[in-house]
Amino acid sequence: MRNIIKTYLLFALFSAGLIQNASAQNKLKKVNDGNSLMVDRVFFADTLLIFCDTIYVLNKPTFKIYEAAYKMSNSKREDIKELVANYDNLIQKQEEIINTKEAYYQQLKSKFDSLASTATVFVDKSSANISQISSSLGRASDNLVETQKLLIDSQKLLEEERKNNWKRTLKVGVGGFTIGITVGLVLFLVAK
Repeated sequence: MRNIIKTYLLFALFSAGLIQNASAQNKLKKVNDGNSLMVDRVFFADTLLIFCDTIYVLNKPTFKIYEAAYKMSNSKREDIKELVANYDNLIQKQEEIINTKEAYYQQLKSKFDSLASTATVFVDKSSANISQISSSLGRASDNLVETQKLLIDSQKLLEEERKNNWKRTLKVGVGGFTIGITVGLVLFLVAK
């Protein structure tokens, strides 16, 4: 007997669940207003068409928590207004600080841009000067190489002249000696 009662109760509960789900299934619901607080029940297999940017879907226990917080906040309206006013003042002060910092940033940015353009001009001029110096050094190096070649050639000529000068001196000495002897002999022969 107990099994029959259990079976009937189970069948009744199952049928009630099917009837509830069957009546809720495949319903089409549209959500158009995202600016208001709206509570709507949606069941498994229902279709939601959302035509707003934000929607919150909560299960029943979570909804109860939010609902209790909302009711409690309505009961303490003055405290919340004061809290919101303080928060608004804080936000306003933060915005003033941000605007001041933005003005400082713009000043620094303009100074940095000016410094960057000046540095670019300086670098360009320095680069041009360095290239001129580099080309001058290249020409000076070429001139030094040519001067070294000319000095080496001059040294060779001086050594050849020294060698030739010794030979000339020897030739002049031998020639002078020969002329002296010849003149002496001629004079000696004439004087005799």
